[in-house]
Amino acid sequence: MRPKRNRGFTLIEVLVAFAILALVLGVVFRTLSSGLGHERTARLATARVLEARSILDQLGVNIPLEEGLIEGRLATGEVWTLTVSLFEPAADEDLTGPINAYLAELSVEGGDGRILRLKTLNLGRE
Repeated sequence: MRPKRNRGFTLIEVLVAFAILALVLGVVFRTLSSGLGHERTARLATARVLEARSILDQLGVNIPLEEGLIEGRLATGEVWTLTVSLFEPAADEDLTGPINAYLAELSVEGGDGRILRLKTLNLGRE
């Protein structure tokens, strides 16, 4: 009887090792791809919020502080709508005087179907 020598891996062992490696690499690549997609979505949402806040910051400066509806487009092409109306205080609040409170509501309809809504209260004269 001849002694058995270890001559390396069998074909089955090599195939099983490659199959396991392929599964692991598939999971890793899928995870990385998903993470990059989420990063892109978060980056676009952040840009949308920053530009929307910039529009609200222009209210009373470049955009007149008066009742009405204004529409436009963000740099990304998304449509925004700004609605400005007189703020109606609660019955127990007395806000009469030479200064009015204006409620500004900005909505941005994103390309991904999501709608961003921001509200602010600005003070201004009649």
